[in-house]
Amino acid sequence: MQGILNARHKPSWNHSSIGKILENRKYLGDKFYPPMIDEDLFEQAQKLRMDRQVQLGRSIQPNRFANRHTFSGKLRCGKCGQPYNRYVEHCNQPGETVNWKCKQYIQGNRVSCRNQFVMDEQIKEAFLEVINRVIAKPGLIDRRRRAQLPAGRRAAEEKLTEQIRIILEYGTAPAQEIKSLVFERAKLQYQQSVIDDYGYQTDKIKRALADIGQQSEFDDALFEQTIRQAVIYEDGTITFQLRNGIEIDTCMKK
Repeated sequence: MQGILNARHKPSWNHSSIGKILENRKYLGDKFYPPMIDEDLFEQAQKLRMDRQVQLGRSIQPNRFANRHTFSGKLRCGKCGQPYNRYVEHCNQPGETVNWKCKQYIQGNRVSCRNQFVMDEQIKEAFLEVINRVIAKPGLIDRRRRAQLPAGRRAAEEKLTEQIRIILEYGTAPAQEIKSLVFERAKLQYQQSVIDDYGYQTDKIKRALADIGQQSEFDDALFEQTIRQAVIYEDGTITFQLRNGIEIDTCMKK
């Protein structure tokens, strides 16, 4: 790996650690960070990995992805910020119940986060209300004007790139100065990536909603194509964050 350090600050990598990176959905982005990889490319990578396992005759865990629920990794607590996890109580018994609870609900055998539990149907109904609102008024997903990086910032980025090139070529500056220039350029590039991703994700949402009418049944694929995450609050409000960052609130039915 060319001496690149892993999370433990060691240049040690194996199939397991690399595999975890390749299947980590956090690289698709969240409320605070733009995606580092496009979702289509991410899904292609998962398919290639599965195909490769078959070709090599390696054992495949059939339930690894089959048991992954549509809402897994998509729900977050509006009280403490932790993810919501799915819990099945009295499994395969007459009183079986399925709830989503904050990951921090129980800590050290004590109730830590008292945000409410939610059921699949509540999330589905809330999503239908929001997506039908967007279908009826497509302009809702364009509330943030599509910005562009000012020409001055583009010129600044180009100037930094040229400075870095000259320094590296002629070795005319200390390492710390080079580091500062690289970080400054990265900051400008990051700002542009956020802008570019908004437009790209907005277009993807519009394509997903093109030529469809009001929805009466929950569609897993439509949820995946349009929703980045949903934040659940104590008062019953659920905020759906679309893949382009636009947030739309609704109330869950009890």
